[in-house]
Amino acid sequence: YGNVKRVGDATKFTVDNYVGWTIEALQYAVKMDGGKVTFSSEEARESFLNSLLQLTHVENMNKSFQEKQGVLVTRYWTNAGIISNRKEGLFPFKDEEGFRYLNYFGDDVFAQVFDYATCFSEGLARVSKAEQEYFIDTTGQKVFVCDPDLHYGPFHNGFAYIWNKNQKFGFVNRLGQVIIPCICDRVSDFSEGLAFAIVNGQDCFIDTNGQKVFDCDPNFNYGKFHNGLAVIVYKNNRWGYIDKSGQVIIPCVYDYALNFSEGLAHVWLGDEEYFIDTTGQKVFACDPNLNYSFFRDGLARVERKENDQ
Repeated sequence: YGNVKRVGDATKFTVDNYVGWTIEALQYAVKMDGGKVTFSSEEARESFLNSLLQLTHVENMNKSFQEKQGVLVTRYWTNAGIISNRKEGLFPFKDEEGFRYLNYFGDDVFAQVFDYATCFSEGLARVSKAEQEYFIDTTGQKVFVCDPDLHYGPFHNGFAYIWNKNQKFGFVNRLGQVIIPCICDRVSDFSEGLAFAIVNGQDCFIDTNGQKVFDCDPNFNYGKFHNGLAVIVYKNNRWGYIDKSGQVIIPCVYDYALNFSEGLAHVWLGDEEYFIDTTGQKVFACDPNLNYSFFRDGLARVERKENDQ
């Protein structure tokens, strides 16, 4: 593994060690078995812990987990969940008494046992205790009590989607106030202030006030917005990008395309693989012997392909 600069030059390239924290590394290292974390080897276990924690206290944390004889909660380990928990340093942990939150050192941060607990997202986590469901902040303080007639998703862009017994969706803010009532047939998380929604059978994007921004073209499938653009897929399976007004900015000409990150996106066209900017201009061609991740802080992680000697 290694990194590439935005111009495509490889730097810090090592094949035998991995010191990142991306979801690919976790998937490589971890096997999920009944909610428990198992590892294919001691090397994989060490890689996973280093990737997740990025600290020098891995041994202390692991020892604490062993002494507590519990398991890290894996049910909610999505890509966003991993990044969020890594930033906040709080991890749901289940033992025979129930759920609690541990920090990087394996300490029980809140000294509370919950009947149920989820990963933190934007500083809030949903828990239940004594037959009451509510959200807590990173100090363990109750922020708001959940409406028993509603179900709640994680927070993104300051909002969490909710749904009622009639399977209608809406959104609440960080205080638990219903900002967009449950009138949608389906919604996605907000991303850069916009969310996909189906309202009265019409696919559209809405803003954080619940106002329709633009109707969706039935010929397209839509992704989330990143760097002001969202991936679209035309019915002929060609990929392109739209802006926040729904206008096609980069035509659907690619065989495959990924989200923009720091102004660059990874695309495939025929035998070519390269990165483009937000105008659709080619920035650099990809090395056919490497796999590329998203750009962060001006660098993208690269991995030598298995068939490359």
